[in-house]
Amino acid sequence: SPPTRDNSFVNHCYRTLVAGVSMTVFCAVTCAREFQPTLTEHLSVALLMPACWLLVTRRDQPRAAFLVGILLSAATLTRTNLAVVVLVLGALYFRHLVRPGPDSLRLAFPAYCLGGSVPLIPLLFLYWIADGMDVFVLSVVLVPLHFASSQLGIAETLVQHVENWLSALHDIPYVILPATLLIGVGLAAHATHRGRELLRGDDGILLLVVGAVSLSVLNSGAAFAHYVLQVLPLVMLLAAVGFQRMTERRLGAGLFLGLYVVVVGGSLARFGQAAFAQDIGRPGRSIAAIQEAANLIGKDRCCGELVYAPHEHLIYWYLKQLPPSSIVHPSAVNQPAIMTPLVSHGYASDDEQRRILERNVGYIVLDPDRKESYLFPEQRRRITAILEERFRPWRNSGKLVIYKRKRPDQHALRSSNRPSGSQAIVALSSAPLDVTGYSSRQ
Repeated sequence: SPPTRDNSFVNHCYRTLVAGVSMTVFCAVTCAREFQPTLTEHLSVALLMPACWLLVTRRDQPRAAFLVGILLSAATLTRTNLAVVVLVLGALYFRHLVRPGPDSLRLAFPAYCLGGSVPLIPLLFLYWIADGMDVFVLSVVLVPLHFASSQLGIAETLVQHVENWLSALHDIPYVILPATLLIGVGLAAHATHRGRELLRGDDGILLLVVGAVSLSVLNSGAAFAHYVLQVLPLVMLLAAVGFQRMTERRLGAGLFLGLYVVVVGGSLARFGQAAFAQDIGRPGRSIAAIQEAANLIGKDRCCGELVYAPHEHLIYWYLKQLPPSSIVHPSAVNQPAIMTPLVSHGYASDDEQRRILERNVGYIVLDPDRKESYLFPEQRRRITAILEERFRPWRNSGKLVIYKRKRPDQHALRSSNRPSGSQAIVALSSAPLDVTGYSSRQ
């Protein structure tokens, strides 16, 4: 029998509750410190989710396939590991092309390919007119392939991601434990309700996308915790569908969801602010300290001296200075998985730090608490020797120590009214090498 008005209202409220609890859990989980920066995962997810919606609701329309191609192409140019998703869905559309069926389905594959070329062609044109096609191939194809193939395998990456999740469960249990239970119950309800039909229709499309994204993450060659952000919204969507289909047990499911809205929402209110305060508000890593250091240097330098920050490289943005290396992120300079193809193609030096320090560096910005963990021991010894020989501690900004290059006739500064940088030099030279962050948490 058709649903009454009251039942329709209840169903609407139930769907709203499902959507609300799913978003609450997603926001709660992403309060973990690995998810707080603005990462490329956020941008790729913003493109991936509309593509997933089009696949489920309008997959038989060529216009939808065209838009899916645009979205996934842009997402892949943002996160190259998502090329796996592009290939898997391309195979799906190609299957419709070769199988007998409506003409609209046959047109979906060429529309998908045409849409995928929309973001790509202008980008290729810009690289071509700048005579940089070799750089495009290197950055979009060769480096990602070498990064993915020269490090962790799929099984090792999976184990590492499980360890990362368990570590987060230990750090913020009031957020991760309810989220884990909610996702698990939702997925179980989804699977048991659909049975064999789970691989057909809309459910099959969702599972295909989840599987493709998961494979792309596991095949990335590394297991940084924030990689999970690419999969989490899709898993939450599947869990929400599972709860949505528990209509025959609406009272129990509603109480369960209501409980989780309270628990996870309370957890987010309790731990969200603490998580942000722990990483972003901590002295020495605050944005204000980096901005202040940039202002001090900007007012003092006069002859185009470069600034070198082995860790807090955000200072280049506030100084409006190009990074002293074409490798922007400091950690990448010491990762063979990234540097090997760049060095072999002549894009970077085999000793980028030496090349940087041989330039006109007038200021070096260090964070003693971080102990410059991206540097290898020999690089720490080198920069320590250069600091003692050519630089002097000049200013402090929070816990950041700014070293300024000595004038040729200037001896080592010993005045007690200057900020002391000796502890920073000692910490830098004696700090143990932290290599754990490369494989798990950064």
